[in-house]
Amino acid sequence: MPTPKLREGLGSQRNQHARSLLVALDGRRVGDMFVEDRLEAFLASPARHRCLLLVDSDPVQLDLVAGQLTVQRAWERISMGRDLSSALMAVSSTARPRTAVQWVRRRLDPPGSTPRICSDIDILFEPSLELDPLMLLRQSTQINGIVAMWPGSYGDDVLVYATPQHAHYRTWRRPGVGVLVLSEAG
Repeated sequence: MPTPKLREGLGSQRNQHARSLLVALDGRRVGDMFVEDRLEAFLASPARHRCLLLVDSDPVQLDLVAGQLTVQRAWERISMGRDLSSALMAVSSTARPRTAVQWVRRRLDPPGSTPRICSDIDILFEPSLELDPLMLLRQSTQINGIVAMWPGSYGDDVLVYATPQHAHYRTWRRPGVGVLVLSEAG
């Protein structure tokens, strides 16, 4: 069940979909597979392949789901936007791409810990960082695994970030990671 703080944010009509997602996280179906079943399969997979993207077109829904998983699983949640941007402010613009890669790898996969929940990943798509966000997430899962909140969509084996009108819109055919679409529109 959602925590009292999380429950407060679920009261509005606008968040009706978020309530259904959180109920789904408690064992009901989302798409073709139980979320819990998918998480268990993720945990049982070899560590080198433990990158699961939870995909939805609504960042608010992704934030709510990340919060619920943080509470249910007691996994650390890393806000890429907040944490990585703070780390990048201290370095020159020319050093930022290299610093970003090092920071992500160090932060997402330290030895001896549980999988990480990776949220607010939009910063990884910043053109000046010259990153391939999907490849970076995939390569940062050597030890523990990552559950990343992916704002976009997935269908016909194509992973999409953002919408075609968005300046940072990108697509990947056959992403090579686990993907779970949280909503029909996602």
